Amino acid sequence: MNVNIDQEDLLSMAAEKLADEYADHASIGQMLQSKIRERVDDAIKTTIDDRVEAALNAALSETLDQTIQPVDVFGEKTGEPTTLRATLSQRAKDFWSTKVDRNGKPVGNDTWGSREAKTRAEWMLGKIVSDEFASQVRENAVEIAATFKEAMRKDAHAMIDKHIDGLIKAKSAK
Repeated sequence: MNVNIDQEDLLSMAAEKLADEYADHASIGQMLQSKIRERVDDAIKTTIDDRVEAALNAALSETLDQTIQPVDVFGEKTGEPTTLRATLSQRAKDFWSTKVDRNGKPVGNDTWGSREAKTRAEWMLGKIVSDEFASQVRENAVEIAATFKEAMRKDAHAMIDKHIDGLIKAKSAK
């Protein structure tokens, strides 16, 4: 006997069976409605977030690539037309290559002591390394103190032994 039941018929029969058995239970309907609403809300939120992000990225990229004409404080054209992206890139390069003093403040080329000045990038890296080193020293201070204490104890024993040997010229039974 060959029964021609495809997947759609099987799902339909299962759905009918469930509907018949639980038709009187209002709570199941509410539960299904709640689950469906939850999934729809999640799908909408994900879709909206993705679309908003894509639109913002496109708008930002378009804005950064638009040609602009630099002007001075009087509105007079200065330099060649460029893009906001190129201007920001150049400003970032200038920012990191600016010479700064030991406090990270910009120094002029004619300022006394500017020979010791470093670029902002060098200064920032030095500060990060110095801060990290200080943090590691603080974290390991107890271990460092214990090691120092042990070294002092050994040195003190050696010094006392030397003085005792110098004061008493007798051979020990060692």
